[in-house]
Amino acid sequence: MVRSFGDSAVVAAAAFLALTITVGSLAAEPIASSTFDTDNEGWRVISALGYDAPATYSADYGNPGGCIFSEVPDASLWGFSAPAGYLGNQLFAYHGEVRFDVGTDSPNVVGYVTLIGGGVELVCPFDAPATAWQWYSRSVSLSEMSGWFDPDPNTGYAPATQTDMLTVLSQLDSLYITGDFVDPAAPNSFGAVDNVALMPPEPFGGRPSFYGLGDLPGGTSYSRATGVSPDGLAVVGESDSGEPNYEGFLWWNGMMTGLGDLPGGAFTSRGTAVSSEGFVVVGSSESPNGVEAFVWQNGVMTALGDDPNGEFNSIATSISADGTKIVGYGTFGAHADKQAYVWENGVMSGLGDLPGAGFRSFGFDCSSDASVVVGWSESANGMEGFRWAGGVMTALGGLTTPITSIAMGVSGDGSVVVGYSYSDLGGQSFRWKDGVMSGLGDLPGGNFYGRAFAASGDGAIVVGMSTVGPGNEEQDQAAYVWDPYNGMRKLQDVLVNTYGLDLTGWILTRATDVSYDGSTIVGVGINPSGDMEGWIAQIGAVLTVRVSESQWFDYGDVALEPDYPVYPFGTPVTLTAQPQGNKQFKRWLLYDPNYPGDPIHAAKDANNPITLVMDRDHEVKAVFKCGASLGPMVVMMGVALLGLVVSRRRR
Repeated sequence: MVRSFGDSAVVAAAAFLALTITVGSLAAEPIASSTFDTDNEGWRVISALGYDAPATYSADYGNPGGCIFSEVPDASLWGFSAPAGYLGNQLFAYHGEVRFDVGTDSPNVVGYVTLIGGGVELVCPFDAPATAWQWYSRSVSLSEMSGWFDPDPNTGYAPATQTDMLTVLSQLDSLYITGDFVDPAAPNSFGAVDNVALMPPEPFGGRPSFYGLGDLPGGTSYSRATGVSPDGLAVVGESDSGEPNYEGFLWWNGMMTGLGDLPGGAFTSRGTAVSSEGFVVVGSSESPNGVEAFVWQNGVMTALGDDPNGEFNSIATSISADGTKIVGYGTFGAHADKQAYVWENGVMSGLGDLPGAGFRSFGFDCSSDASVVVGWSESANGMEGFRWAGGVMTALGGLTTPITSIAMGVSGDGSVVVGYSYSDLGGQSFRWKDGVMSGLGDLPGGNFYGRAFAASGDGAIVVGMSTVGPGNEEQDQAAYVWDPYNGMRKLQDVLVNTYGLDLTGWILTRATDVSYDGSTIVGVGINPSGDMEGWIAQIGAVLTVRVSESQWFDYGDVALEPDYPVYPFGTPVTLTAQPQGNKQFKRWLLYDPNYPGDPIHAAKDANNPITLVMDRDHEVKAVFKCGASLGPMVVMMGVALLGLVVSRRRR
């Protein structure tokens, strides 16, 4: 395949792309990196006319330290070629980025990053240096939605598809960074690169955040988030794109992409669930057959079909983490009404229903591997939530009699079911585990009513909505987060009061889904302009360390590894007591979250160091003692219980 750095005609027409680097305080480790502190680290200079030689190393002119550079090798576009550490199977870099610093003596137009592998060549532009002889930091996202295209003019510079990006990253033979930033007829004489890194997707950034998702262009300002991928990277839902009805979307890293619709019917679609990393989206649209479930992959929406023996109607509501199994409901055979199903390898299999009444069942969610499905069915009791596993559908009961319940979500491990049920107090969110259904209460204000929509991977965290106002309007609802230690809390209050985020003008009305590790919540709310808008929030467990000190001397300190302001749910943290002077470590007091600060209920541990898993906030005291001549002294290590807020949904 011919090496390319972007066709010169494309260079002349390309608009400047201001791509910036955003790094959280909990940064991902690079897959490969080059700082050029001692040599060129295997990088080469290549050109479109076939020049290929080691890059020249400079120990003095980097940003800082060393760098690599080259003078113009020939009268063609040229650039820097990455060594073997950047090549091969780099699928872990999908949705990550290439970061680097560039400099030149003749800045102009744009630069390019080029990927070649698996019979695919992709090029993505980046903003050229603005001033000669200065370093500029750049990053290019490794997502097909970030401006990548085929540089072959015969393809019309076709935009990259997801298949293109996955193919090239899985078999990456070459990675080039432009060294030439002007037209080949008048090439610049000098180009340099420093601080190159091939990065995986950023994890939860160690810092709480809240963002509105925006909406699709062309219509009114409206969007609604309905699902998040297990890893928290992708969000799906619906928005107004100017079509007669709403259009489903996939949101990733600040970019919202319309999913289109099935051909032949009225234009409408809605994304309901998404697999890991946003590879596969499911939802519903209209085809000539009527309402039909779809699967969207590689930019193509495909109808799932329906059981040919029944009235045509199908909806897709959930998907396994690997994207191979789809859950929903449709019509089957002689049954005139809906039936929950699992779709796999092109086959839609009905799950049956609960006995004792008319035939009807609806599947709403599934576990990570889709071995557990939840929803509701008609039973002898009426409308009743169910849990289906191993081919058996089990009734969940209700919070009161007569029974009315609906299962809306299930934990990724399949052990916990959430939803809502009638109770003696009113409609109430529930959490079901080991055969026992428990009401979660509601938020103060308004009527007693709430719904639980999703649960974390182990079911410890539940998200949903509860009424807080006198009416039934959207503004009378509030998104909540529930955990066993804090109960039900208004999510907006947690984000503002616990994490210090600015949500001025927002009203968060529903939390609809959460990532598997519990660090990402999505939902819908009313934005400061008064419009309905989807949102995404990243939160975690807080570990705040305080050390009591004498006015005469220090007793000791504690080192944390890693040391972050906020931890993703489940992060292991090592605490090492460090006595000062002649002091000695004695023990840790690990406080019970139900009795914060109470030593009577605290567990004791004499090991040093110890590791805590941030599945919740912890309160810890490090106890030190003096040398042989002095009595025991105590250092308070307050790890403030600032309120666990972490969440997730299935898978």
